[in-house]
Amino acid sequence: MLEAFESDSDKTEMIFLEHIQAWILLAMFEFMHNNHQRGLMSAGRAFRLVQMLCLFEIDSPSYAMARQSCAPTDHVKPEESRRTFWVAYTMDRVVSFNYGLPLTLNELEICTRLPTPEAKFQSGEPALMGFLCEVMGGINQDSVPPFTECIILATICGRSVSHKQRMTVEGVYGASTQDSLDRHQWLNTILAARIQVLSLSCPSTSESVDPILIFANLLAQATVLYLYKIIEPVVLEKDENQGMMAQYEQQSLTAAEETSHLTKMLAQLNHFQVNPSPPVQRFFGLQPLTFGWQAHPFVPVCLFVCAEFFMKHRSVNRSYGLQLQETLEALRRLASFNNLARVYLHLLGLNDA
Repeated sequence: MLEAFESDSDKTEMIFLEHIQAWILLAMFEFMHNNHQRGLMSAGRAFRLVQMLCLFEIDSPSYAMARQSCAPTDHVKPEESRRTFWVAYTMDRVVSFNYGLPLTLNELEICTRLPTPEAKFQSGEPALMGFLCEVMGGINQDSVPPFTECIILATICGRSVSHKQRMTVEGVYGASTQDSLDRHQWLNTILAARIQVLSLSCPSTSESVDPILIFANLLAQATVLYLYKIIEPVVLEKDENQGMMAQYEQQSLTAAEETSHLTKMLAQLNHFQVNPSPPVQRFFGLQPLTFGWQAHPFVPVCLFVCAEFFMKHRSVNRSYGLQLQETLEALRRLASFNNLARVYLHLLGLNDA
């Protein structure tokens, strides 16, 4: 239906917000239930439509002037546009993290405010939120709503992916590794500070925690392990870096332990019942606030990164063997209705899903 709409010559110049939302939902469905490569293509189309509709600059002066024809009391439509952008932005980061691809949506060009808290959005109550650059710049280190927390962690994750890609290019050009080490330490510091904030808002049990918050926490821990994986060979090249290496090893151990804890919490979320639509529809405003305990569709991405880490280092730490089994069991349960989990089990050499 979407392709037929786009093939209509009378409609090719028109882009509707609902059109972008539909492509995002289709991409999510394809990632989970169809071919993950088709999901990647549909996601890419959604990202380009986001750019064409300029959703990355909703709160810029030029965009505000173009919106003057709207009723001044219409707060819902602009907020729905913001949330659509942030869903696409978060998906862009996670997809790039998953496939090692360059990011599509440029963080430096964003002039769209962060989404309002869920309760205010559902009630239609306006709320003036800050910008991502303000939060990432450390102006406000307080806890934030789950959706915003997910955006922040996805941003750090995306920066980590770009960091790895830049390290590869610098290696080809023969650049000094010190720049890579400094950039890595900067990312590590930002991530550690955000994890500290996140730990204050994530309960110790799943009785009252938002599944989106669990995903944000899982993404944070997976990013810690990802950063350790890419810096390990660089740090080990020189003896003077051993102190830095010890710091990263301790952080990875803590991340592994937290991942194990989060995996157990996931097991309590309605027996891993996952539906691609509710979390995304909830952001768009198409779903009631209470949608039940459901894990985020991209949880397998985080679990795969963790499983790879456990498999590589289980001979170093005995606890990693047990945590690996817990992570694999989580992937097996998810595999019954999430194609991404099945793909990852296959990549890990486990074809029993």
